[in-house]
Amino acid sequence: MIVRVPANDPPLATPAFRRADGDSLRGLAVPVSPIASDARCYQALDFFAADPTLLAIPVLDEHGTPIGILNRFTFLQSLTGADGQRLVLAAVADLMNASPLIADEDTSIDLVAEALADDRQRHFIDGFIVTRCGRYVGVGTGQTVMRRLTERRQAVLFHVTHHDALTGLPNRQLFEDRLSQALAGGRRSGRPVGVLCIDVDRLKDVNQSFGHAVADRLLGSFADRLSGLVREQDTVARLSGDKFPCCWPRCSRRPAPKSSRGKYSRRAGDRIRLTDTS
Repeated sequence: MIVRVPANDPPLATPAFRRADGDSLRGLAVPVSPIASDARCYQALDFFAADPTLLAIPVLDEHGTPIGILNRFTFLQSLTGADGQRLVLAAVADLMNASPLIADEDTSIDLVAEALADDRQRHFIDGFIVTRCGRYVGVGTGQTVMRRLTERRQAVLFHVTHHDALTGLPNRQLFEDRLSQALAGGRRSGRPVGVLCIDVDRLKDVNQSFGHAVADRLLGSFADRLSGLVREQDTVARLSGDKFPCCWPRCSRRPAPKSSRGKYSRRAGDRIRLTDTS
């Protein structure tokens, strides 16, 4: 749950907002050294002077709970004003932003992005505080959030354009690319590359007798079966309706091992039982 904390109530991510690592803030927080709320402003000034790239310093209370953040530019501007000599001896709590953006590391990155966009870029520049069970972990920035979202969208786009929508297997484009890589590797190493193409017989009859939904389930089950037979470096793909090519690089002998072909043939021919076909 994303909150702007005006008091000492630590924000926690509720189970409904917990996400897998790729969709959460895990790994995005930079461990910026925090400063205590009762520290003097000249101490924070030393922090900023020592690191010109430091844009914000998180402020913690005596329990280690984040309660504010010091923005570099706002802080330095305050110290260069008419009251600068007095403020440099003041407590950090007097100059900090007491309502920072604070999010648990398991918070959905999409929610953080929405909060950054809705806040007129203030937290995008300052950054936000990342916690674990209310305890300070580090500082995240708008740039890291946008980079993670971009990488995730690119990964989704790559998967959509290189995989079969029904079975999730590599499509023709990805299979041809991996086959080309396997052949190039085979030429360098002198080891053969095995290629096998399996057709699903009478798929048209299944379509006509039981409908497209059952035929799709049959293809999905068949794809899962083939995927379970290959090594991590092997590739099973779906080229068209009923054609499933298999490529295994670095075969141990020439031609492709009969044992491998036999294993595929036996397992591919096993009965597939589909329940609830109504």
